[in-house]
Amino acid sequence: MSALRAAIPEVAPFEWARIRQALAPDAAERLLATFPKTGFWLIEGEDGEKSYSYAARPLIALGADHVVALPDLDPIWADLGQELLSVEYREALEQLTGQSLQDAEFEASIWRWDCGHQIGPHRDMPEKIVTQVLYFSEEWRPEWGGTLRILNSGDPSDVFADILPENGSASVLVRSDHSWHAVSRVAAAAPQPRRSVIVTWFRRGTTSPVWGVDADGVVRCTAGIPERVRIHRQRDKERAPLTPTDRPQIAMAGTFDVANFGDLLFPLLAEHELSKRLGPVDLHLYSYRPMSADWPHRVQSLADLPDDIDKMDLVLVGGGEIIHAEQVIAPGYLPIDPEVHHPLGLWLTPSLIAKAAGVPLVWNAPSALEGIPTSLNPLIATSLEGAGYLSFRDARSARILQAHAPDSALQVVPDTAFGIGALLPERASSGYLEWRAELGIADRGYLVVEPSPQLLPFRDAVVSITALARERGLVVVELPIGPIHGGRPGLLDLPQPTLRTDTWPKPLVLAEILAGAEGIVAISLHAGIVAVATGVPLFAPQTREDSKFELLNAFSRVTRFDVAGEITPEPTFGRSSPGPSVDLALRQLEDHWNQVAATVKSGNRDERPADSESMVRLVAALPHLVADKTADTMELVGRVPGDGGDAHATADFESRLVMARGTRVH
Repeated sequence: MSALRAAIPEVAPFEWARIRQALAPDAAERLLATFPKTGFWLIEGEDGEKSYSYAARPLIALGADHVVALPDLDPIWADLGQELLSVEYREALEQLTGQSLQDAEFEASIWRWDCGHQIGPHRDMPEKIVTQVLYFSEEWRPEWGGTLRILNSGDPSDVFADILPENGSASVLVRSDHSWHAVSRVAAAAPQPRRSVIVTWFRRGTTSPVWGVDADGVVRCTAGIPERVRIHRQRDKERAPLTPTDRPQIAMAGTFDVANFGDLLFPLLAEHELSKRLGPVDLHLYSYRPMSADWPHRVQSLADLPDDIDKMDLVLVGGGEIIHAEQVIAPGYLPIDPEVHHPLGLWLTPSLIAKAAGVPLVWNAPSALEGIPTSLNPLIATSLEGAGYLSFRDARSARILQAHAPDSALQVVPDTAFGIGALLPERASSGYLEWRAELGIADRGYLVVEPSPQLLPFRDAVVSITALARERGLVVVELPIGPIHGGRPGLLDLPQPTLRTDTWPKPLVLAEILAGAEGIVAISLHAGIVAVATGVPLFAPQTREDSKFELLNAFSRVTRFDVAGEITPEPTFGRSSPGPSVDLALRQLEDHWNQVAATVKSGNRDERPADSESMVRLVAALPHLVADKTADTMELVGRVPGDGGDAHATADFESRLVMARGTRVH
């Protein structure tokens, strides 16, 4: 409450306030860490003044003196609700706003804003008095949208202030006839939802525009539908029907829904290489989040794969570092559909689905991390049994996976991004020329610096390299390679001015920018791969032994630096021939893509199991159901979705596990 009492209200263009630390840091962190993932209602529409779209679930019903039942949430959410119900909170808000709330009632809701969600310019309904919003985001950048916009008028471009939803901060708005505000659309590049709790005070006697209480005392949404229903309806409405064609149908699973250079390259490389060998192919991408519109690729939810699998000729998993059981991939990056397991839904579930449906499976040179539970060994081994072709981009990953599936034949091949040269145009593209013109460097050589938080410990070396580049007449361009990991211009606080653009280039333009540089300072693996593959000098940090970054050490013109600022060898700039190591990598990738294409050709839809549908539903759910595993025992808990046919499927799959691995299954 002290933060509310200490806040200073703004009076222009109406009465409002921003509170940078409304919650204690430890409480804000815990609320963020336990922010709910399910139980939301999707609310969207237009009310004559504004359009709106967001997801919400109730915390306190209008006029209630208690928090709604929260069996799925951490106790800290009940503590937050009790604090909002306190007399001290009411009095602190009255002191800040000058509004009497003694005869008012309030409701509190938990809101989540996904890609595309927004609220247009509006003043709030006349029955509202004051609204406070608490924000819960680990990090938020302006280009991700989702900002609270304080407006001078109903014109969305007439912006007085943009408020970022920083974790633990809050905003307070006093309703008036000129209290225009909006929430800007959450961009596709945002790696996490915008999260908040909204507390709205109404004049007594007002009916909630969003929530109602039924005869049993259950709070229900009166303005939307349950998210689970909405997801299925939207899936049926928006998905283009998959109809059999003469073209091979390829399902590709991975992280193609994140703003990360390498992840966005993989589909482009796969489509090019497979079309070269098979003729035109239809590539269907599956990730945590469906993406379209302003995103480089059309991406479907991984929850759609079980419905589509019978029409596929191949399931292609990867690349990228996706073979693991880590809970944190990137801040806030989670499936929006609870049917998709995190993180096994990216690799194990697609492999199991392919196995159950009799569709050929290929692992497309991903990498793996330690820490995969041994309880998953039976599922991993069974999913890979009889797989068409399994490859990793480094020997370390192959060793990790071999321990979980010792009978699997695993190959080590170069990362497919080494084939980037096949996608680069012979003459500069219009996008690349426009980028150079925008920066005013049409005739200048340039050094690309990746402004990554992972380079902060190496800042002294980066400063030295940029100084040498300037001495040689190069301009320095700051260019994020993986915005999802926090990269942004200015982060390294370089001493001399640098060039930068407001928009993140599309993946092929970004590749062309890197290939046209006179040098690249980066920690990104795929920025490094593009550098060595196109003969551009690479300056990168010293890496730990046996890491994925070691694969660059075999290539010439890679200069390493350490935290002390030591740079070895002496930096040189200017493009050259890629060299024999790159030629070898390209020959290995030719064999790789030949094997992938041969796996597609080896499949026969007529030979697939006739009763695979219930089996597919079962295996799609298995990663959710594996609860515990001893050396010899795997326990399955929970209810498998589907009809009575699943009982037969369960018994059939368990018998396969027993036969394949000698494992006792409960």
